[in-house]
Amino acid sequence: GLQAVNRTDSVRYVLIDGVPVAWLPPQSEQFLIGPIAGRYNISWRDFLGATVDPPKSLTLPARVVAGEAPDAGAERRP
Repeated sequence: GLQAVNRTDSVRYVLIDGVPVAWLPPQSEQFLIGPIAGRYNISWRDFLGATVDPPKSLTLPARVVAGEAPDAGAERRP
């Protein structure tokens, strides 16, 4: 399976080998059952295709994340 995590502020589609398999609302996670264990190209895109992330070659089962971890705005000190 594939654990898909959307940390962006928009709806994102997860693609496996270029085929859209699921859409995730903003700030959500979903476990996708179906893909058998193996090596796949996983990528993300927004609804209109304006933002398309380059594919990553992953071996499933895996966890794939779109976007950055939420930042509470706290200042980081060295």
